[in-house]
Amino acid sequence: MDETGRISEGVITNVGFCREGVVIWPDAPRLAGITMLLLQRQLTAAGIGQAEEAVRVRDLAGYDGMILCNSRGWAPVSRVDDLVIPQDKAFTEVIAAAIGGCPWDEI
Repeated sequence: MDETGRISEGVITNVGFCREGVVIWPDAPRLAGITMLLLQRQLTAAGIGQAEEAVRVRDLAGYDGMILCNSRGWAPVSRVDDLVIPQDKAFTEVIAAAIGGCPWDEI
């Protein structure tokens, strides 16, 4: 996060949020990781709304869920410091279905 509390990414992770059924990606400097790119593609194909907006630590309580993702997969986040992050079951199911629906590349 920057000096204003705006969240961008983790050291080796991208971060995503959910609010009212829309997946929110931070509008901040970041590297687009492979799993984030796959999720964006799959969510678009499934008709799931996505948006980019500034996400600040002080606003975390207003989200319905949070995930981290990197080249190893994704995981729900249940806590940031002392703040409990709710996990909307529909959000985690949408993320799981998006990743599960990724086609494999033939090698």
